[in-house]
Amino acid sequence: MPKVSVVMATYKAENTLGEAIESVLYQTFSDFEFIIIDDNSLDSTSEILTKYSNQDSRIKVFRNSSNIGLTRSLNRGLAEAKGSYIARMDSDDICMKNRFDEQVTYLENNKKIGVCGTYVEIFGEKTGVRKHSDNSEELKVRTLFSSQFCHPSTMIRKEILLENGIEYNVSFLVAQDYELWARLIPICDFGTVPKQLLRYRVHDQQISSEKKLLQWQAREKVIKWIWRCIGLPLLDQDIQLHNDLSFFNWNKEPVFIEKTGKYFEALIKANNHSKFFPVHSFQNFLIEYWWQLCSGSANYGKEVFKIFIQNYMGKVASNSKKIRLKAKTLIAG
Repeated sequence: MPKVSVVMATYKAENTLGEAIESVLYQTFSDFEFIIIDDNSLDSTSEILTKYSNQDSRIKVFRNSSNIGLTRSLNRGLAEAKGSYIARMDSDDICMKNRFDEQVTYLENNKKIGVCGTYVEIFGEKTGVRKHSDNSEELKVRTLFSSQFCHPSTMIRKEILLENGIEYNVSFLVAQDYELWARLIPICDFGTVPKQLLRYRVHDQQISSEKKLLQWQAREKVIKWIWRCIGLPLLDQDIQLHNDLSFFNWNKEPVFIEKTGKYFEALIKANNHSKFFPVHSFQNFLIEYWWQLCSGSANYGKEVFKIFIQNYMGKVASNSKKIRLKAKTLIAG
């Protein structure tokens, strides 16, 4: 049995597929099977897959008789996987040659971690480097606002999925990875290999207005699910506040500061009871976030410090934070 099952779902990817496949085949770690689901592509994807599968027996191609979408295709790939670890890969990205070596070693040395990502180099329509924490509890609490993994950089311990009957949620056409990570929060530890091991391509097809809307709707669906797990029955209008905080759309006025403080306080108290997120890390994360927000609004003076100190988070915050914020608001008058 192979140690790793690489799972890729592809659809009409003739322009990038060959480069993606070769980046997997040339890995320094060779004990893997490469499962590729062709979602009934209409271009030359099928011919490209046939060529590579004839050259390398590790490649196993499965063709859907109709176009069933990414989520169901990924589940088909999971069902076919025989390896101890599932390495995700997309047909438009590029693996660094040591990616599997690094991730397998990491998971072998950290038995409690069920999923790990890597740092990612972004190229194409946008450029940059995406980094995430390598601390499990920090990765989990930050999932409140966004996915902490680049999906095609992840490697998942298969037994975690099997023991808990987990696969991708077919009601999510997009953001299926974010939904999966949210469900894994109470089940296993998270991790990151702090090295750039994937080149993630950004192109026009990913940033269409239609896809942005679908991503937005799916993301809100995950957030509401998290709220229910925490035990906080919030209203639809609270989504706007959450979105503003997720994307740092701060107006910094005292009314926004106060509303955010009440929201964070409610989250902390509900999570203290449900323990969905690691309790202390979750509280510290929200206190730090709110302190940064208050600090950035210090120009409103004593009113901001009053809001801070009257909130539960202000009361339990460190003396250092209280002193620094008070000084900043006094200077502002």
